[in-house]
Amino acid sequence: MRMKKNIFCALLGMLLFLGGCTGGSEAPTPSATATPAQEKLKMIDLTGLSRVEVEEWLTKNNITRDHTAFNYQYDEVIMEGKVISQTIPVGEEVGGRMVGVVLSNGKDPNKEITFPDFSQMSTEEIQKWFTNESFEQVSIEYVYIPNAEYGKFVEIPEHQGKARRNEKVVVRVTADPKTAGVAVTVPDMTQWTRPQVEEWCNTNTINANYTYEKNATIAQNSVIRIDPAASTELIKGDTLNVVLSDGADIQAISFYGKPKSEVDQWGEKNNIKISYIQCWHQTPSGTIFWNNPDSGTIRMGNTMQVYISVGPIPLLNFTGKLYNANFVGWFNSINDQYNKSANLKVQVTIQDSTEREDTILSQSPIQDYINPNETIYFTVAHHVEPTPAPDNRVDIPYMAGYSEYDFKRALHAYGVWEGRRTEQYSTVIAKDYIITNATGKYEPESNIDYTVSIGPFTIDGHAWEGRDYDDLVAYIDAANRMGAGVYLSPSYIDSGDPNADNRIVMMEGPLEDGGIMVRVTSYYPE
Repeated sequence: MRMKKNIFCALLGMLLFLGGCTGGSEAPTPSATATPAQEKLKMIDLTGLSRVEVEEWLTKNNITRDHTAFNYQYDEVIMEGKVISQTIPVGEEVGGRMVGVVLSNGKDPNKEITFPDFSQMSTEEIQKWFTNESFEQVSIEYVYIPNAEYGKFVEIPEHQGKARRNEKVVVRVTADPKTAGVAVTVPDMTQWTRPQVEEWCNTNTINANYTYEKNATIAQNSVIRIDPAASTELIKGDTLNVVLSDGADIQAISFYGKPKSEVDQWGEKNNIKISYIQCWHQTPSGTIFWNNPDSGTIRMGNTMQVYISVGPIPLLNFTGKLYNANFVGWFNSINDQYNKSANLKVQVTIQDSTEREDTILSQSPIQDYINPNETIYFTVAHHVEPTPAPDNRVDIPYMAGYSEYDFKRALHAYGVWEGRRTEQYSTVIAKDYIITNATGKYEPESNIDYTVSIGPFTIDGHAWEGRDYDDLVAYIDAANRMGAGVYLSPSYIDSGDPNADNRIVMMEGPLEDGGIMVRVTSYYPE
């Protein structure tokens, strides 16, 4: 008898991405209900896209951050920052599900790589191999070996044919016999920059050891001293110890209210780069209202961010205009300007009105200007026809997601009572919460039927071990009639015992796709 095997996909681990954009916000809409277009959104193939491209797609389709999760893992094939996999298959409807994406973190720096045979490679080929394998700390050391051909591999000390990518690897190759052993004179490197020193050392096959010291008079990354000193003779392959300036710590000060010219002079005097950032602010346009850092120390050559006000935000009166057609575009434009510094917020109250649908009935504030981070309050019309003749019936809404307790209270408030109660499994609605209820207009004292969630379907596999498989089939059929949404995937093993036919040996599930793997005994007489 052939054994059937079922392969189940492991549930992808999700890391909830917690964060938000600095400044700026999306204009809320009067209703949080998803549009039909959002409910029917089909998942595209995100494989190979960058995180920025994925986030653009999510934003375009109104999928919020609390419905997305990004995870990273090392990958030997997929380029760093590109998508490896996704939780929702291509073509499936996204609905309200979490969109999970796994991005490549590039090759694993901790992975141990076995070296090839370098004996037949040139120095350039060896360097290229280490680059292609993403090693991080590889240096070439030249050694003179009499009568040896120049540029041939000698050894990699301290490693036995393999190393991790993040380990320091020194590759020794033979030095040029025409120049090996010839002395070179160390020049006066005072005020040389590190690139200049590196160029001289590379040209003359001299190794360099760099250290840094703070210095208030010598520019950052320039030579303070060298050892051996200038005019000393070195043999190619020797090491030159170079001490470079790490600059000096400058006392940062606050430029609040100061003119821009004063900031420029201070930055030039202290060798500090100035980055100006324009922002909406309650101070007059052109006013410096903050700089970072504004106290403590800042190192020479570093950058200070200086924030300049473009003034408060000019506010229009949208009363009588349409919320979505007139206000939302202005709102998004303002929040996107000047480094997204407006961060305006909106609170909308919907009110029945005979005015056109979406008309702004009132606005607060309505003055000419508003400061960043403030909230604009609107009352927006929901168009209703003139009040018809009195109707004593009550309109029972769809209350899916209510707790059963709150649902009953709501019914009583409407003047009706709970009717027939049914239960159903659900992976979306929590246990003891309403899945569906009768809706529409009802006379007072009517009974309203409803269905309550008993939570997701679960089953204790151990409790079924040794029981008859047909009993399990009947149990699952009954559960599916209550919305369990699972199916059995049996595989059979020959028990060799006529008394152990059709017995459950092991169960696993439900899995992500709803499948329950069941291993069942079967007796096949000779």
